[in-house]
Amino acid sequence: MQKALYDIPEIKDMRNLLDTSVLRFRNNNAFAEKMPNGKIAYTTYGQLNHNVDALVTAFISMGLRGKKIAVCGENSARWCQVYLSACCAASVIVPIDKELPAPEIINIINESETKLVVADKKVLQKLDGEKLLKRCPDTVCLDGEYNACTSYENLLDKGEKLLSTGKTQFLNIE
Repeated sequence: MQKALYDIPEIKDMRNLLDTSVLRFRNNNAFAEKMPNGKIAYTTYGQLNHNVDALVTAFISMGLRGKKIAVCGENSARWCQVYLSACCAASVIVPIDKELPAPEIINIINESETKLVVADKKVLQKLDGEKLLKRCPDTVCLDGEYNACTSYENLLDKGEKLLSTGKTQFLNIE
């Protein structure tokens, strides 16, 4: 038997993958993203871990453990954080192609019985956010404020506030 070239740790799940990466690369950049103003925004593994912890806490406090969370929009650090957080919250992630026509996106949301939709403004405008909110009242806008949707920042703040009051029991979900 040939000896392995690298010692590769066993990864059990997404939480374990994130924890392992944070231990090894805490101050390294996990994401580099070009912002609308042309500047590059960096997210370290440590910041990523903090945001995932806050989002997991927010999701669980909203009763989303085991429920479906859809994410639809441009590739971004926030999109990835929602995806990782849903996995770490023991939720079911429903990634939806942003290029699909609005009726198909709505059909996926309805058929999958999604409880939370997280999308960017372009997708919400395409779906006519108000109609979407009637079907799925828990909707989060990834990139700012949009109609009556909760903003990503507000969702993150909700989780951070819960964590700051000692609500950390959500972080050890199996």
